[in-house]
Amino acid sequence: GGGFNPCIDYIEYSQKKKIELTVIERLEIVNDLREIEIDNSRVEYNTEFPEKFFDMFFFGSSFQYFLEFNKIEKAILSCEPDYIIIADTAFYEGKKDIFSLQVNMFPSIIPYKINSISNLENTFNNLGYEVIYRSKRTCGKHKNVDNKKLHARDIIFKKI
Repeated sequence: GGGFNPCIDYIEYSQKKKIELTVIERLEIVNDLREIEIDNSRVEYNTEFPEKFFDMFFFGSSFQYFLEFNKIEKAILSCEPDYIIIADTAFYEGKKDIFSLQVNMFPSIIPYKINSISNLENTFNNLGYEVIYRSKRTCGKHKNVDNKKLHARDIIFKKI
């Protein structure tokens, strides 16, 4: 998700490299961006992962909305990014993923998944990626979840 405030502005402000940015976003957002006058000529918006090479995949507070890992796995295998970064995302320190519903833009009810950190790391390892950075901090409370096993994390995987 890149929403209406593309991260390219922040990236270009923080470093001098010229980059190309592809944002995977919900169809409603992509359609809305086409209707308003916003300079998004430096950003390519798609509703699916395009089959091309990327240096990096960055999931900023969006990884939990991919309920089925097969879409991400297919994109990783076809695009072969050097790095995969998952930022500001809740993870569970149990053996199973947790599926839930989120109401943060009433009346919308959005399904999401709290991934098991060990399962996710094993899955990425099997795809040829290793963890090179992992943070851990407290997370918002969730009903029916052991909050001692729930943490917000930033994780960086590097292709082996």
